[in-house]
Amino acid sequence: MGGYQYVHNGGTASDTVVNSDGWQIVKNGGVAGNTTVNQKGRLQVDAGGTATNVTLKQGGALVTSTAATVTGINRLEHSLLWRVKLIMSYWKMADAWMC
Repeated sequence: MGGYQYVHNGGTASDTVVNSDGWQIVKNGGVAGNTTVNQKGRLQVDAGGTATNVTLKQGGALVTSTAATVTGINRLEHSLLWRVKLIMSYWKMADAWMC
């Protein structure tokens, strides 16, 4: 059974492992460092939150705002920033096709 970890303004979480049905939520002004998200775990980084050195494993989920700061790698060791830019580019193309 999973649990929740909230990292609020001024708070810091370090070396966290988020397992199945677990959820780490980094709020505005919160900082999480060295988080590993395993299968069925979730990391949420709200606007103004920061998550550094994130390792996103296969089946793990990252939910974030464009106003958040997130660095790290996914299971294929691609930069998370690279993947977010790729997804945002796809959405922009999809919007253009719908016009």
